[in-house]
Amino acid sequence: MNASPVIDGFKYRPEIDGLRALAVLAVILFHAGLGLGGGYVGVDVFFVISGYLITSLILRELQIGKFRLIVFLERRLRRIMPAAVVAIFVTLVSGSFLLLPSDLEDLGYSAISQIIFSANIYFYKTTNYFAVASEEIPLLHTWSLAVEEQFYLIFPLVLMTTFKVAALRRRGPLLAIFCFGFLWSLAICVWGTQHYSTFTFFMLLTRAWELLLGAIVAVLPRLHARANFALVMDSMALVGLCAIVSACIVFNSNTPFPGIAALIPCVGAAVFIYATGHQTAPTLVSRVMSMRPLVFIGLISYSLYLLHWPLFAFTSYWTLNQAPLEIRLALVLIAFALAWLSYRYVETPFRRKSIGATRRELFKYAISGHLACLAIGVAAIMNVNYQSWLSPELLAIDSARIESRAVLANRTTLSDAKAGQLQRLGPPEPAPVSLLVWGDSLARVILPPILARAAANETAILSVWYSGSPPVRNYVPASEFSLGRDAPEFSEAVIASVKQKKIPNVLLAGWWSEYLRTAKTNGEKEAFLNSLLDTVKALRTEGAKVWLLQEVPHHQEDPLKALRIRKFLGPHYVAADWQATSQSHAKSCALLRENAARFAQAGATIIDASNYLFNNDQGVFKAEHNGLPLYYDRIHLTNGGAELIGDSFNVIFEKSISSTR
Repeated sequence: MNASPVIDGFKYRPEIDGLRALAVLAVILFHAGLGLGGGYVGVDVFFVISGYLITSLILRELQIGKFRLIVFLERRLRRIMPAAVVAIFVTLVSGSFLLLPSDLEDLGYSAISQIIFSANIYFYKTTNYFAVASEEIPLLHTWSLAVEEQFYLIFPLVLMTTFKVAALRRRGPLLAIFCFGFLWSLAICVWGTQHYSTFTFFMLLTRAWELLLGAIVAVLPRLHARANFALVMDSMALVGLCAIVSACIVFNSNTPFPGIAALIPCVGAAVFIYATGHQTAPTLVSRVMSMRPLVFIGLISYSLYLLHWPLFAFTSYWTLNQAPLEIRLALVLIAFALAWLSYRYVETPFRRKSIGATRRELFKYAISGHLACLAIGVAAIMNVNYQSWLSPELLAIDSARIESRAVLANRTTLSDAKAGQLQRLGPPEPAPVSLLVWGDSLARVILPPILARAAANETAILSVWYSGSPPVRNYVPASEFSLGRDAPEFSEAVIASVKQKKIPNVLLAGWWSEYLRTAKTNGEKEAFLNSLLDTVKALRTEGAKVWLLQEVPHHQEDPLKALRIRKFLGPHYVAADWQATSQSHAKSCALLRENAARFAQAGATIIDASNYLFNNDQGVFKAEHNGLPLYYDRIHLTNGGAELIGDSFNVIFEKSISSTR
């Protein structure tokens, strides 16, 4: 090995536990809604700390020839497994009593995904249009654990391979390798934040640079002490802390993240770790961050991070609006108490080997704990009857959502559209096709009543829908769940199919107000309107009669959630101002209403189904009918809600079906 080691000594640093405390407090204050809009950057600080510590530990053992992968994994298992298994187990059991069956099923899948170190992949795939609100997902926070676990599996192998080459064991080559990985991952992260934000947020590939930044700090050469050296290092540490705190205060949910913005807290953490590591005697910043209360919070930070979020998620699940301040403060205190219990009676015994003293015993505990969580997770997915306490009304509410999420027609891909393979619903050939329903996910939810009316007329319909992608020519939607840059080509392919298949009617449905809301300028709004008008004209040119569905009223809060809270806790737990009003709906429908004459001139007939949902007695739009929800979120109708507006589509089938082209 080299005479000049890369890691020259490595000892416990209490100020890093203080930094952990700062990170976990930022996360908790953010989740509790207590004033830190950017507190989520605490997770990024954790990544930098983990990268620094893991790199230091592995390199210290590699350079003296004592690193063994099995020993490393055992240490990681002792550190991560016990508290995580307990937290997941308790969350699953709690969810069995606190969640409706479909949400318990989702919890089961998320628990299993974390048990196999892939929670980040699971949440990347499921946090979309049809997911419940993120603040109600009890194990959502485990995505960050999965990222670190994946890093722990890959990074040691990279370092072991590197150390097999003598020329790469020195500080310079290691720094070059780490910097290359850092810059490569950061570049993908910055690009991905703009184009694929959900993937970028959750995946190791786009988060690795944060861990590698910690690795870079671990191998940076130490500076030699000079005049005022301690003051300079203390100032650097203070600047690092200020960068972290500033990000916590200035950032919010609208900040594009991670991307470039994540550099601020991550570099701040890296500077703090580097600067405080040079101090031969504690200086002001180091002493402050090493205070016993902060160190204590840092020591329990892992359990605190694991346990606080399920408390907030379950509370959010059963409150329509944000919980009162006193409830949120109480949850924070409960989280601290549970975290101390977990640290004292779960984490510490395993780390000190008073439980699971040998590797074999540790693996037995790990396997048993994981199997227990898997068993409960599978039972949750299979809807084993944990929930006999639920009332028939609550079960009926959940069933309405499950039925509505069942996809009657699969979304159409670009390749399908170009091949003219539009999904047919209803009677098979030779029954004629009477209608094409084209749009985003709002076109999907109205299919059941339309299909029923088409079948009654002994005709079929065609379905073309794709989330976040309106039926508009020459328009590129911003949502990453949409067709994106493929949307213009997709639209042209659909219009070509209308011509080729001689489709007599086309119904366009979309969340029009949302596309206008995301337009950045009045010019972009006008461009969207003109593109929609151009789409109508193109369809009319191909011989189709065009129908435009005005979007249904959407509510301020999730009606399904409001309904379940009212049924379970009572009506006084639901605020009275969450339902859509005539005024709020008129604002949402401004695009079609204010330009009705232009659409009529282009050849479109507007269908307004809102009257079927209006409650004249209360002066608001309905969210339920006969005790069942009409929506499964703020904007999407359940099957029952779609059926309630079904008669608004009768006009399509009265005369136009029998007419010839």
